[in-house]
Amino acid sequence: GARWLPLIIGGDTTAVVDDLIRTGATQLLCDHNAGLETFLAKTAPAGVAFRANVDSRLVHSGPPSRIRRAALRILEPARDHPGFLFGCGVVAYDCDSAHVHALRWALEDVAAGNVDFDRELREEGA
Repeated sequence: GARWLPLIIGGDTTAVVDDLIRTGATQLLCDHNAGLETFLAKTAPAGVAFRANVDSRLVHSGPPSRIRRAALRILEPARDHPGFLFGCGVVAYDCDSAHVHALRWALEDVAAGNVDFDRELREEGA
């Protein structure tokens, strides 16, 4: 049989995350409008990887500073979760490459330990 069985369903699937885990899928999607904390709490004990997305509409419209903050709001709580994947969904061909780079640079900065989450997220007023 297949080794990897992703089950990628967009939208807010928070209410059915237990059902999604029970399917036997090896990867789920926590879309931008789903409950990240719920996915973190439920997928780790189940040994299921999941991808969390920044809203692709934000990635398209920008600016990079807002994209970075959205990425950090996901990366801060999820960075140590086993099997965590970071994404943004489908991005249009005419998307400014600086917007996509903002995602990558945020991820690289977190991986390198170069992010002061309190400072960067507080600047937003969040």
